[in-house]
Amino acid sequence: MCHFSDRVAEFRSAETRQIGWLPGNTVLAESEGRGWRDIHASLANVTTWSGAHPAHAHHCLAYCVSQPAYLRRRLAGRRDEEVTLRPRQFFVIPRGQSSEWYRRGRTQMLMIYLRQDLLDTVARELGSQGGAGTAEVDLAPGTMDAFLEQFALAVLHTLLAVEDGGSALYVEALARSAAVHLLRRHGSRTGAKPIPPGRSAANGPDLRRIADYIEAELGGDLSLAALAQVANLPVNAFGRVFREAYGASPHQYILAKRVERAKALLLATDLPIAEIALETGFSSQSHLTTAFGRFTGVPPAEFRRVSNG
Repeated sequence: MCHFSDRVAEFRSAETRQIGWLPGNTVLAESEGRGWRDIHASLANVTTWSGAHPAHAHHCLAYCVSQPAYLRRRLAGRRDEEVTLRPRQFFVIPRGQSSEWYRRGRTQMLMIYLRQDLLDTVARELGSQGGAGTAEVDLAPGTMDAFLEQFALAVLHTLLAVEDGGSALYVEALARSAAVHLLRRHGSRTGAKPIPPGRSAANGPDLRRIADYIEAELGGDLSLAALAQVANLPVNAFGRVFREAYGASPHQYILAKRVERAKALLLATDLPIAEIALETGFSSQSHLTTAFGRFTGVPPAEFRRVSNG
C-alpha cells in the first residue's frame, strides 16, 4: 500500500505563513531544498509583533528554543490566552481559522508545519473516529509536552546538520509519530462519526497501530489490556501475535523503547533523571537506572556525563 507522502512534493516555505520572513525577524535555517514532504521546519529569531494570521491550510507547531517572551492569542469564540512563553514550551497556530496575536520580546523559535493530509491520514488509520472529516489539533500557549519536545529537538538537530541524503526518510518517520501523538493527546476530528473504542475502521487485528500507539503513550498506560484493545485482539492472544510481528514480547519491546526515549531526553534536555523516569513510563528513578544499565551497560547519570563531554 502506497503511503500518501509518496504522492506529494516537497513541503515548501511558500505553503507556510512565512513568519520568519516578517519584518524584524531573521530565518536561521529552513528545510526547503531537503525534500521533506510531510513537514516544513524553520528556525528563526522572532521579535515583537502584533496582527492577525488568516485561515491557513496547515497547522503550525511552534517551539520556543531560547529566551522568554510575552504572548497573547485570541481565537474566534474564545477568551484571550496570555502567557510568558518560555524555552521548551509550545503553542499551535491553528489551521482553518483566523487568529489574532500580540507578542513582545525577542525569542528563537522553531516552527514546524505538519501537512494536513498527514494528520487526516493518521486519524483515519487510528480508527478512533470514522467517516469523512478533518483532523484538528491545538496546544494552548505555554504547553509543555515531553514527547513533542523530543520530536522538536530531533527535527532541530536534523535541520542544523549537514544534509546526508537520508534526512527526508528520517523526518517522515518522526512526523508520523508526532501526528499520532498530537491526535491522541491534543486532537479532535470535525465532521466524523465516532465508532466504538477499541475497534479499527475495519474489523480484525490492527497491528499497524501498535508501534505508533506505544510511541505516543510511552509515559502512560501500556498494559496488555490497553494494547490488545488498540490491536483489536483478545488479551490472551495478543502476546503471541505481537511477538510474531515484532520479534520480542510486549514488555521487552516497550522497555527498549522507554530506554531509547530516556537516552534522547538525557542528551537533549537538562531534566532531572527522576523526572525523565516519570516522563518515560518508569515507576521511579531506580527503576529507570536498573533498566538503563541492562540495555546500555552504564547508569543514566554516567551516560549523560560521557555523552555531553
